[in-house]
Amino acid sequence: MYLEQFCTNTEIAELMEQADTARAASAIFATKEAFGKAVGTGLTKDLWWDDLEVTDTQTLRPRLALSASGIDVIERLHGRQSNLKIHLSISARETWCAAFCLIEMI
Repeated sequence: MYLEQFCTNTEIAELMEQADTARAASAIFATKEAFGKAVGTGLTKDLWWDDLEVTDTQTLRPRLALSASGIDVIERLHGRQSNLKIHLSISARETWCAAFCLIEMI
């Protein structure tokens, strides 16, 4: 399945509950791309698709969780942080999707 290339099992399960799976999948894809750009690496060999998990894409408060290796990448690039706040905005329509990510290091 194509979704397994960029989605976690949790994301796939959430997608299967959506009326418009393609729109929800594009929101996950765009959010992960936006996060990679905000970090400054993109999605590379250091930070990969399964290091990120996007949930609640159909709500007003989407969430992005990082794996331990994802946190390691950020700490290596930007120094150890006691708190990391990720702000997300996702807009998805029938034919397009856009995501914006701002990382606040406190």
